[in-house]
Amino acid sequence: MRKAMLMGLATVVLVALPALAGAQFFYRLNVNSIGATTCTTTQAQTALNGDLDWILPPSSNNLRTAFKVNGGGTTTTFESVTPFSFDNFAVATIVFALPVATPLPYTVSVERLPASNGTTVGTGFGATWNCDANGGGTFTVFAIAAPTAVPATSDRGLAALATMLALAGMALARRRARRRPIT
Repeated sequence: MRKAMLMGLATVVLVALPALAGAQFFYRLNVNSIGATTCTTTQAQTALNGDLDWILPPSSNNLRTAFKVNGGGTTTTFESVTPFSFDNFAVATIVFALPVATPLPYTVSVERLPASNGTTVGTGFGATWNCDANGGGTFTVFAIAAPTAVPATSDRGLAALATMLALAGMALARRRARRRPIT
């Protein structure tokens, strides 16, 4: 009985470990200063002084970009970035090309996160352009983290957990039955 309980506990612990694996991956935009933002119907562009640093999973489709224009539906793309690790890639201008011509004013929101097998992992950055009717605007950048996956288990793991709970319930019922006075 103890062996089954310990195996069930080991299964639960081992299943939770893969959720921590993506913690070392990142894609960061480090900004020292932000300059002017200009917007047209086809792109938003901001001058800045900063750099990109990244450590991405060593696989194809290792960077996910998700964007939306004016709060509409989210468009998601994946790209393969090599080398998988890079430090201090200088950035002087950041540009977002709109997929279709969009009349001013508009707002563009972008997220870039490391990805592995179609799932975001680690930390990345988000950026927002708020473009006004005159072709000017503002740019903000912020750090984001990939959603934490809820640990899942196999059918065998669920069976082990159910067995462990059943055994604990039986032991509790047996203990209560022994403590009841006989009348």
